[in-house]
Order: sequence, then structure tokens, then C-alpha cells
Amino acid sequence: MAAAALLTPALGMTALGPLRAYAEARSSAALAQQVADRSLVSFESFRTSLPFYLGRPVPLMSKSAGALTSNYLLSRRVQDLSPTVLPPDVLSTILGAEHPPLIVTNHKQLAQLRRLSARPLDVVYTDRGSVLLRPAS
Repeated sequence: MAAAALLTPALGMTALGPLRAYAEARSSAALAQQVADRSLVSFESFRTSLPFYLGRPVPLMSKSAGALTSNYLLSRRVQDLSPTVLPPDVLSTILGAEHPPLIVTNHKQLAQLRRLSARPLDVVYTDRGSVLLRPAS
């Protein structure tokens, strides 16, 4: 009994290593560090923990609110969700600003984002789930 009582916590601690690597790979913490205090827009995908790590909202640029996980938001029209959800046709306006935001998207949406952008986009950071871009200088 004493050996089981001593070994069980040790076995639990050994199992935490692989779980920690899995959690860090799915977390938005590293992405948030790349963004820091710059403005950010999410394009056709949404990392739900990113606003938590940044401590501020992250607008979604999308034709629908499908990338969000809130059923309340999903039941609304995109026009009613501004500034939470922005239509993709404002991309040129946003990127043409004096200080354009960084854009985060997933790997599947990258080609569509590049087609819609009037400016070339440089990759700033990439991970398993996201690509962070900035308008080229």
C-alpha cells in the first residue's frame, strides 16, 4: 500500500510531460506573443483562446460567423455583429490603412486571403494551426 501511495503521484507526474506538449501545441499563447500589442484581425478562422491571451477582442473577417463557437453569434446576420465580425470586402480598406493590422488565418484559408488582398502579405509566424501575416512594406 505504501509503495502504491508513493508511486501513483510519480506516475501521474510522468504522464504530464506528453500532455503538456499536446496542450502547448494547441494553445494560442505562442501566437499571442508574436502579436504583442499590434492590432490583429482573424480571417475566416478563429483561435478561441487568442483573445484571452491578448486580453482584448479579435475581430473576425468572414462571410459568416461559422468560425466562432457561440450559438448566439451564429444565429445573427453578419451585418449585425460588427465590429465582432467584419465582411471580407473590407480587407482592402483595412490593409490600406496607415498602420494595417496583422492578419491571422489557418493554412486552408491562406490562398483565399492572398487572392483577396491587393497588397502582398509576408508570413510573420506559422504554427500547426495558424499563419500570421503582415502587409509587405
